[in-house]
Amino acid sequence: MPNHINSNKELLLNKGRQGDLIDCDKRTPRTQAGLRLAENGIEVGLSWSDFANNPYMRWFPTGAVYPDDPKKTKYAYKVPRQLWFRDSNGTVTLLGCRAGSTHMLGDGSTNAQIYADKAVLGASIGVDYMKVNGLRSSITGLRQWVGGSSILNTRKPNEHGLVQSSTFTLCSPQDIALSRRGNVKFHYHWKTRNTTDGVELQDLLFVESMYKTRKTWNDLEHKHRAIRDLLCISSWNLHERRVVAVLRADDPDRVESGEAYQDNWCEVISSLADVSPLKRKPNYLIKYEDIKNAGFQAWFNLWTKYSRAIDPLVSSLNLRGAPIEVQLLECGIGLEALGYELYLEDGESKERANRHSFQERLLRISRDLGENWLFDVNEWSEKMAKAYNGIKHANRHPLDFIDNANAWRESVLIFRGWIALRLGISKKELLERVELDPMKSEYIQI
Repeated sequence: MPNHINSNKELLLNKGRQGDLIDCDKRTPRTQAGLRLAENGIEVGLSWSDFANNPYMRWFPTGAVYPDDPKKTKYAYKVPRQLWFRDSNGTVTLLGCRAGSTHMLGDGSTNAQIYADKAVLGASIGVDYMKVNGLRSSITGLRQWVGGSSILNTRKPNEHGLVQSSTFTLCSPQDIALSRRGNVKFHYHWKTRNTTDGVELQDLLFVESMYKTRKTWNDLEHKHRAIRDLLCISSWNLHERRVVAVLRADDPDRVESGEAYQDNWCEVISSLADVSPLKRKPNYLIKYEDIKNAGFQAWFNLWTKYSRAIDPLVSSLNLRGAPIEVQLLECGIGLEALGYELYLEDGESKERANRHSFQERLLRISRDLGENWLFDVNEWSEKMAKAYNGIKHANRHPLDFIDNANAWRESVLIFRGWIALRLGISKKELLERVELDPMKSEYIQI
């Protein structure tokens, strides 16, 4: 597949763009509008002075009564969820549109704002992008975890052995299938961008979903979220994920004659900020080679089955900077769910599994880790139960900050170790990797 994505994000920055706003409704003629990417998202600016015959003012909840349409059947009275924009630079499909504020000016005219969740750049006017055939996500740290590169740097030395020249060859490796049918895969990609100081080469790796039938974005993103969660668990860092491009099979790039010549992967923009890179390369407890050998389906199954345990723990990474008590509560919610699920897995009824105390559920989790863990799991279960219940219940005595922090730290290590063992990593290999993990170090009072 060609390394081609329609892109003109820069055109939305600064002053934005001026062009036609289109809703593909014959009752509302196209109108001039401004489009820009601002701090609070994607904004569309409208203005009007003709109140008698302006259908756009009806999109905004002003409380006005319209005698020409008392039953509200002739016009639309909500902003359509999907709109289109066109100017001399191309087209933009706006998804998740909603009414913003309105302001009446001194001359009697009105300015109004529409906000959109996403902008799809380069999509055709009138084509519905609420469902698509293909979707690509970018995840911070993914390429470093998987390995491989689309950029080959060949250096030529001079007679003194110093580098005389470098030749960069841009060529993407083959896609890596993650599912049996090949609908989900890793897709290598390269891009070039002119800057004020030269040319920037971008070496990228996306998670890509592709299906013959159109699906919602949420359906296509499902396994992308699983990959992102796996990286978070492996490194215990926040790996951000963002949809970067979508494709509709029936909306390809065409030459002037109308003949299709390549897939039209349209860039997706949802906010002003780019995804932040990781500050440093983490130590991964679960490596790509571990998953590659067994296949990703094992992780997808585990992620689905134990979602009520995994979701709170991974979500707690968004709470960095929050009090340790908040992070410990999220961790406890996940472990409580995991212990319950394991008792069900043992064959217990839902009623019996639900009767187990929090500490018993912790011990059930630690049982899967086997003997000779990094620390005494009986002491851990007792400490974590006291910490969790001390925060959760007003009639329990809370532990001090350091004890709470270490109870949380050990709980996260046990959870990550449990995931690693379930994915087939040997106990010996796991313990060797944990020795290099930053969470192995105990918190102390200073």
